[in-house]
Amino acid sequence: MGTGVPSGLQIHGGALEGSQVGSIPTHSLHFLNMKRVINATGILIHTNLGRSPLPKEVIRRLEETTTAYIPLEYDLKEGERGRRDTIIEGLLEELTGAEAGIVVNNNAAGLLLTLNTIAGGREVIISRGELIELGESFRLPEVIASSGAILRVVGSINQTTIDDYRGAIGENTALIMVCHRSNFTVEGQVSSPDFVEIVKLAHSKGLPFVYDEGSGRLIEHITDGAPSLREAIQLGADLVLSSGDKLLGGPQAGLILGRRDYVMRLRKNHLFRALRVDKLTYIALRGVLEVYVKSRESELPVIKNIEMNTQELKKRAQRVVRGLKKIGQKSVICEIVDSIAEVGGGSLPGIPLKSVAVKVRVEGINAHQLAGRLRLADTPIIGRIEGEWVVMDMRSLLEGEEAMIVKGIRRAVD
Repeated sequence: MGTGVPSGLQIHGGALEGSQVGSIPTHSLHFLNMKRVINATGILIHTNLGRSPLPKEVIRRLEETTTAYIPLEYDLKEGERGRRDTIIEGLLEELTGAEAGIVVNNNAAGLLLTLNTIAGGREVIISRGELIELGESFRLPEVIASSGAILRVVGSINQTTIDDYRGAIGENTALIMVCHRSNFTVEGQVSSPDFVEIVKLAHSKGLPFVYDEGSGRLIEHITDGAPSLREAIQLGADLVLSSGDKLLGGPQAGLILGRRDYVMRLRKNHLFRALRVDKLTYIALRGVLEVYVKSRESELPVIKNIEMNTQELKKRAQRVVRGLKKIGQKSVICEIVDSIAEVGGGSLPGIPLKSVAVKVRVEGINAHQLAGRLRLADTPIIGRIEGEWVVMDMRSLLEGEEAMIVKGIRRAVD
């Protein structure tokens, strides 16, 4: 009573992230030493653990180019100054069907630049049910306010109609925006207008339509039902915003795609220089986009782990268990169990991934003590604590990490 949440309505968020991985002391000198860790949490795009790992092909490209000079802003054909954003613009256009595209340092920066350019001092219409928190108390209303735009909220948490949008349009309206609920789902009595219906309303009133897709999804069969980057462009969105380090599988970046005239306006905004990315991001992002162009996206670590079948996951688990049995200590007890993983990182909320895990218990050492020792291993191992067990989910592992888990546990129990 008095909660303001309708009966039968449930809101689910990514509670696994940061809550079942044990306590990592941020004041620890060990933690401040940036090093490889093994993600055995079952959260594939883990914000606390750096989100999407880059493919080895991209790392080789970085090594080749960052140890030398590169034509970052130099036109080799004309022998004069060029633009750094042309490094990836053509690939973005090819992969999404957008007329143009630019890159800033993350998706929040893309939103800030877009709203400051197109809606500074004017109203942005958005549904109340899309006022997400981006993490660490960075909330969409505050980002919109920081851009200089004025937030105009319509509808309720769980129900917004096309008439809500229509009734909010006035002389001071700059644009209509739809923001994908990237890190939570709403269940129960829920309804909202069709994507195309909102696009048509915006265009009928001479307003641009902006879609904050968030995750950078290019693969259409991996979906929660919301439009992918390409689908949003095809459905008429004027600008589409997304991250580079989530489902795209690349480095931290913010992609802004859409109509050339709007993108050119963003490029001319003085904020663009403050929000632009460096050569490392451009090189890594280009490498990842080329993987998609070559139709080899299954080589991206995050995509590979999302698509991995349970038989392969069981093989991973069996390798861990075989290794643990060779330790020769009866005090180490391990079992292979079914598990549920999730994509995480503000991508595909509410969609569980069937998985396989190895749970480990050591006599004389409680689960919290064992998890602490594993976090302080030469290669830290981050798992979940479930009752008396430390659970290591196989879906979030990278190739070859099974042996590293065995080694870490062996040293933890010595």
